[in-house]
Amino acid sequence: MNQIVAWIFLLCFSFLNNPLAALNWSKDPVHTDGKGNLQLVWIHAQWCGPCKKMEKEGFSSEEAEMMMSQFSLLDHDEKEPLAREIMDQYRIQGFPTLLVLNAHGHELRRMVGYDNPKHLVSFLESALLGGDELQELKQDLETASFENMPDVSFRIMQVHLQRGHFSELMDMIRKALSDLAFVGKEGKLRNFRTTAHYIQKDYRNAAISAKAQLAQARTASDAREAITQIFRIYKKQKKEINLIPIYQQTVARFPLDSLLIRDFVRESMKSSEDIKKEAQLLGLSTLRLADPSEDRDRLQSVLADLLHESKLSQDAIRLMEELVEKYPEEEFYAKKLKRFRDEAEA
Repeated sequence: MNQIVAWIFLLCFSFLNNPLAALNWSKDPVHTDGKGNLQLVWIHAQWCGPCKKMEKEGFSSEEAEMMMSQFSLLDHDEKEPLAREIMDQYRIQGFPTLLVLNAHGHELRRMVGYDNPKHLVSFLESALLGGDELQELKQDLETASFENMPDVSFRIMQVHLQRGHFSELMDMIRKALSDLAFVGKEGKLRNFRTTAHYIQKDYRNAAISAKAQLAQARTASDAREAITQIFRIYKKQKKEINLIPIYQQTVARFPLDSLLIRDFVRESMKSSEDIKKEAQLLGLSTLRLADPSEDRDRLQSVLADLLHESKLSQDAIRLMEELVEKYPEEEFYAKKLKRFRDEAEA
């Protein structure tokens, strides 16, 4: 009798601590025979923090669990051979990804990443009540105002990108670049074009597009995105690229942008002492002149790393003390300050 009670207790405990156990997940392949419910495919990775948060927090929501019970649930870890096939077929680029497919395996909706249970429930509700997201967005575009047209268009472009509709995407980008509604939004359009080349493994045109994207950037944010694209394109091909001259030229175009300077400071840590000194001076002057913001604080944290590495420990400690005082609950800053102090005393 006691043994039976113990087993019941362990079973209940496992359900409470493993939200997946309460749902009927399967390791089956995607169904394409036209029979059955909508399919909800969860692709995740063991190393992925947001995946674990989605499982523990999102799937344990009573509202989410009730909605998910109306799907055929497919659960696949990225290391599984079947998962790799699904990722290739549906062009999955990040984790976690939730795919909503009809009974024929046609994609209806997609959610990449995880924010909170409310966002997950909203996605599931749209999947159950709506149809193909792309068709719905196209209908929205027909009635969108001049001001709202770019936002709806960008959502359509994102769906085209995710589903591999590259010709449709490129056609939309070409038309948008000559449309007055997209004035000031050219950087985002060019970023879509670069990403499309990258996903298709057309790295030559991706690199050309990214460099043009940088040259034509109108904002520091657009420039940072272009530099990120350039770096990942070269990294994917296992090619070396010196980003320092690119950062130097870009910083001259967009002075006092804290995140751009932060990225330059971080990159300088792999370079010569002269470049490190240049980055230190630029970082310190930006801290003095830039308005207070979280972006400025991020620059301050990275600059402290550079100063510490350059044996300017007291200056690094001073910068981190300011951040710890400002963010007393931020464990990352507190640990970095302690490490700087311990290494300075050693």
